[in-house]
Amino acid sequence: MEPHPKKLLLSEKNIGERKCEMADSMTRSFIVATILPFGLAVIIGTLYGIVYELSGAGNDYVSEWSVDDGTILSIMMIIGFSLLICFFSLSFLLNQLQLIRRSSILSPLSWFLIPLILLTWGAITVFASPGMEFAESLVPAYFLLVCLLHVVGLVVSCLLYRRSLSE
Repeated sequence: MEPHPKKLLLSEKNIGERKCEMADSMTRSFIVATILPFGLAVIIGTLYGIVYELSGAGNDYVSEWSVDDGTILSIMMIIGFSLLICFFSLSFLLNQLQLIRRSSILSPLSWFLIPLILLTWGAITVFASPGMEFAESLVPAYFLLVCLLHVVGLVVSCLLYRRSLSE
């Protein structure tokens, strides 16, 4: 007589299926937490750069050295910062360890601690630095948008992951 299917919780088939579900959940979390925010940051930055250049903004200043106002460079640096956030957001992969996955403290810390420290440092660096004149530029708004995209991506991916674990 075969045992009831619900009692086969520890069978090899169920363990294999559970590992596959966890891998799918981590892949989905990786995409939502890193790839989507970075992709949107690149697209929005590129569009902003194109509009900025086509509008001729910043071209009214003529110097013998032909100094650009640095907006395009700022956009490229923010995209680089976004890539750095993606790299440090990979700390959520520590949730593959059972000790971290089951902890109500360690699991959220693995998702948010390092990326939020980096985002806070970036915001302080950008907005508190002397000589940063953004009065006529949308660069600070773009920077805040990139930070917001990454925070939302991390929160959504964490919620999706936790929900997939409870199922």
